[in-house]
Amino acid sequence: MEVNMRRKILLLLLSLVFTTTGYAQSVSIRVGTLGPGLHFSIPVSSSLSLRAGGSYFAYSHSAAIEDEDVNVDFQGDLDWGGATLLADWYPFRSGFRLTGGAFYNLIKVTGTGVPTEPYYLNEGQSNEKIFQPERLGSLSAKLTYGSKINPYAGIGFGDGARGARVSFLFELGAIYVGSPEIEMQGTGMIAGSASQDEVLTEGLESFQWLPVVSVGLAIRIGKASERR
Repeated sequence: MEVNMRRKILLLLLSLVFTTTGYAQSVSIRVGTLGPGLHFSIPVSSSLSLRAGGSYFAYSHSAAIEDEDVNVDFQGDLDWGGATLLADWYPFRSGFRLTGGAFYNLIKVTGTGVPTEPYYLNEGQSNEKIFQPERLGSLSAKLTYGSKINPYAGIGFGDGARGARVSFLFELGAIYVGSPEIEMQGTGMIAGSASQDEVLTEGLESFQWLPVVSVGLAIRIGKASERR
């Protein structure tokens, strides 16, 4: 399903780039809270433009966590960003715009912890017990959002198609992503800890909005369109 959606988004981007509307087009490079991204914008009237693009950032981190009881090897991965299909409305004879549209959510966070040494119960006592790492097991967690398509609204300044050949862009908005969901899985003796995923999910219910701030540069392709 995700592969088909990505193909559709790519085809939409290409169609926007090669569509001729009688207005100048623009391509913009942006960086912000959704990561670095690339957008294509095509005016469809003197005050309305359609914009499609995406932002993406990936990060992986591994660490050896030392604890009094047992050491753990941790591996975490972050996929951050998504694709957007937006409409920019310029109500005044300036670069100020109101924006609305849809965000295709690619955000995902995963993490895995694996013990690397034995755990000693009642260490040094006559009833001491030793549990090897393979018996202790492992614990993994994944954070995702239930809905892939999310609404977006924002305001901004800058119009690559109607201004200078190169113009500065700024945007401030928010995406309603709903509550994130956490899914945990465990093996071995620590498998029971995976039952805490419902508790963690409930604790994140208030984080339903994703703020968006971005800045960038737009490059106009063709003769500048006039504002009316």
